[in-house]
Amino acid sequence: MLKYLLVDQAIFFERPSRRTGEYKKCLNCDKEFYAPKWLLKQGGGKYCSHLCYGIKKVGCQTWNKGTKGLIKSNGGTFLKAVTKFKGSLKQYKLLHYKIRKILGEPKECSFCGEKIKRIVWANKSGKYEESACDWLALCTKCHFYYDKAENRRAKNASIFL
Repeated sequence: MLKYLLVDQAIFFERPSRRTGEYKKCLNCDKEFYAPKWLLKQGGGKYCSHLCYGIKKVGCQTWNKGTKGLIKSNGGTFLKAVTKFKGSLKQYKLLHYKIRKILGEPKECSFCGEKIKRIVWANKSGKYEESACDWLALCTKCHFYYDKAENRRAKNASIFL
């Protein structure tokens, strides 16, 4: 049952504590601090502050020890795995930029007629020519299904040849 206090004609209810975490000792400075329950569930609540955490980690091995310079990108493996485009990623992006300049931003999907979703230019033939008749305006969903069906046709054609 809730207890209440009368202070200057106003009633204040005494509520049970809402703190569900624990009081812990910092691993660095032995200071007692409160760690909330959600932080303890994530495996935290070991240090009282970012400063103590940083001091404790001085001298520890870093995650990128042994690597030199920047970490390398995928090196264009996306193009080899997903498209029939022959060339570098830079050339692929440049071609799509040129197509957007020639044909403009597509307004609606050629298949479903959707105007709200993101609409992109998709290649029809797989030859990636700069002519306007080789491109089709598709939303991302229809583009995915269009490419999937095209890949399936290509696989079946190679089996029967």
